Amino acid sequence: MQLYNAPWLLGFMNISMENVVLIDQLGKHFRMEEFMIYPRYVRYIHIPESIEIVPALEEHIKRETTRKPRAPVKRTYKMKRAQLNQQRTLAELNAAQSETSKEQ
Repeated sequence: MQLYNAPWLLGFMNISMENVVLIDQLGKHFRMEEFMIYPRYVRYIHIPESIEIVPALEEHIKRETTRKPRAPVKRTYKMKRAQLNQQRTLAELNAAQSETSKEQ
């Protein structure tokens, strides 16, 4: 991709948009909070002249590369069972190891 007044960009392209209004072939409007487009579906991208592309890209990259705090993971039933089985296995291994050390 080549940008006006900017260097060439090489890489993969997926487009994610926020606050989207999708207009289908029948003219119906659909509002969406987020929308993802894969590159094979892109024919052309219109960027308004009012947008300074280089600062906009720099701001976007800065926003996307900052770490976002993760929400704590709620333990599922499957996770609880796996942890319980792991604790049992470790207890059995410790018991077997202590028995072999007593015999020696």
